[in-house]
Amino acid sequence: MLMGNAKIKKDDHLIIRIEKDLKQDFTLINKQKKTKNSKKVREWIEDYVNKNKEYK
Repeated sequence: MLMGNAKIKKDDHLIIRIEKDLKQDFTLINKQKKTKNSKKVREWIEDYVNKNKEYK
Protein backbone atom coordinates (compact mmCIF):
# COMPACT_ATOMS: atom_id res chain seq x y z
CA MET A 1 0.00 0.00 0.00
CA LEU A 2 1.35 3.39 -0.92
CA MET A 3 1.48 6.22 1.57
CA GLY A 4 1.62 9.93 0.91
CA ASN A 5 3.48 11.07 -2.17
CA ALA A 6 5.27 7.77 -2.85
CA LYS A 7 5.98 7.21 -6.52
CA ILE A 8 4.93 4.00 -8.24
CA LYS A 9 7.73 2.35 -10.20
CA LYS A 10 7.23 0.57 -13.53
CA ASP A 11 7.82 -2.75 -11.76
CA ASP A 12 5.01 -1.96 -9.33
CA HIS A 13 2.63 -1.37 -12.23
CA LEU A 14 3.62 -4.71 -13.74
CA ILE A 15 3.06 -6.52 -10.44
CA ILE A 16 -0.35 -4.88 -10.01
CA ARG A 17 -1.37 -5.95 -13.54
CA ILE A 18 -0.16 -9.51 -12.99
CA GLU A 19 -2.04 -9.77 -9.69
CA LYS A 20 -5.19 -8.42 -11.34
CA ASP A 21 -4.90 -10.92 -14.22
CA LEU A 22 -4.27 -13.81 -11.82
CA LYS A 23 -7.29 -12.85 -9.73
CA GLN A 24 -9.48 -12.73 -12.86
CA ASP A 25 -8.23 -16.15 -14.00
CA PHE A 26 -8.63 -17.59 -10.50
CA THR A 27 -12.21 -16.29 -10.26
CA LEU A 28 -13.11 -17.55 -13.76
CA ILE A 29 -11.82 -21.06 -13.03
CA ASN A 30 -13.66 -21.19 -9.72
CA LYS A 31 -16.91 -20.00 -11.34
CA GLN A 32 -16.60 -22.78 -13.91
CA LYS A 33 -16.06 -25.31 -11.12
CA LYS A 34 -18.68 -23.60 -8.94
CA THR A 35 -16.14 -23.16 -6.15
CA LYS A 36 -15.92 -20.02 -4.03
CA ASN A 37 -12.54 -18.28 -3.87
CA SER A 38 -12.53 -18.32 -0.07
CA LYS A 39 -13.13 -22.09 -0.02
CA LYS A 40 -10.24 -22.67 -2.42
CA VAL A 41 -7.90 -20.50 -0.35
CA ARG A 42 -8.88 -22.39 2.82
CA GLU A 43 -8.09 -25.67 1.05
CA TRP A 44 -4.66 -24.36 0.02
CA ILE A 45 -3.92 -23.22 3.58
CA GLU A 46 -5.00 -26.58 5.02
CA ASP A 47 -2.81 -28.42 2.49
CA TYR A 48 0.15 -26.19 3.31
CA VAL A 49 -0.27 -26.69 7.06
CA ASN A 50 -0.62 -30.45 6.65
CA LYS A 51 2.50 -30.65 4.47
CA ASN A 52 4.56 -28.55 6.89
CA LYS A 53 3.49 -29.98 10.25
CA GLU A 54 6.79 -31.74 10.79
CA TYR A 55 8.75 -28.46 10.52
CA LYS A 56 7.12 -26.81 13.53
